[in-house]
Amino acid sequence: MTGISTPDFGPENDYEKGIGDDKIPAELAGDSEAEGSDCIRSIRSDASLGSTCRATRRNPKETSVRRSDEDLMLSVKEGNSTAFETLTKRHYTNTLNFIYRFVNNRMLAEDLCQETFLRLWRSAPTYQPLAKFTTFLYHIAKNVCLKQIAKDQRTPYTSSLEAPVPNDSGGDYNLSEEIADNRYLPEETTIAREADEAIQSAIGDLSDEHRLVFVLTELQGLSYQEVAEIARCPVGTVASRKNAAVRQLQRRLYKHLNS
Repeated sequence: MTGISTPDFGPENDYEKGIGDDKIPAELAGDSEAEGSDCIRSIRSDASLGSTCRATRRNPKETSVRRSDEDLMLSVKEGNSTAFETLTKRHYTNTLNFIYRFVNNRMLAEDLCQETFLRLWRSAPTYQPLAKFTTFLYHIAKNVCLKQIAKDQRTPYTSSLEAPVPNDSGGDYNLSEEIADNRYLPEETTIAREADEAIQSAIGDLSDEHRLVFVLTELQGLSYQEVAEIARCPVGTVASRKNAAVRQLQRRLYKHLNS
């Protein structure tokens, strides 16, 4: 498969190289940045991991007047904090869900999601709509996740039974409490728990590149084209990484089922 070139997003790249408030226009610096942080914290408190397991549904009545993400981001570039709040509300929970699936730690995911939107705010002055806004946003989130993984030296991709788990209604429950529920047979619960742990462990053993592609395509439902732009690699590379990830997971899970 022939690969394609991907756009150079520039803004986030510049920020990663150390461009700080000195490159932010006056209307985005100082008190305005604090305002952006307050907005993120407010939305973070209302965010729910469980509500993002499915794609967000839009109200048909709002579709005709809904401003595009790219248009909103250009307004943010001009110092419009209301546009930033709209973007954050629109994409915070989906971004949180992506990060959670990548790091498998809710508290860490919430911190990294807040960091992602803070970086989005700081990147606004040099933003150019060269690709979909979500591609730009996930690129920032990816960098935040990879830096955290490098910092933690690849901590195990595991979760505690006591940790909150998102459910379909948007709330949380403790798996340990559900295991204790007498409606569940011990044997079935044990099998399900072991299978889940095997899957989590197998995903955690994937390389960063393979895990990124697997999570974005299989769990987030993004196209190969979108993932290629986020990962900054050809579509063919995305396909090969996806296939390699699936093969590795199949081998790991086959060994588990036959052990």
